[in-house]
Amino acid sequence: MTTMTSGVTTGTPTAALTGRRAAARRVLTTMERLMFRGDAMNVARANAWAAVLSDRERARQRAEAEAALGEQE
Repeated sequence: MTTMTSGVTTGTPTAALTGRRAAARRVLTTMERLMFRGDAMNVARANAWAAVLSDRERARQRAEAEAALGEQE
């Protein structure tokens, strides 16, 4: 079986092209998932670290406020 692509006859069967395309699509999809998952993990780590720093800052401010209120008594 031959197929016509852009006016050129090729000797590659349509089923083989479909299989190759499906395989290539699976590889590309897997690569995209890995890359995006990696990016998502980096963002999640950065967000978690920002939350930790924010909590530490609030705790420091709370301790300063409590110390200032304790001195006024």
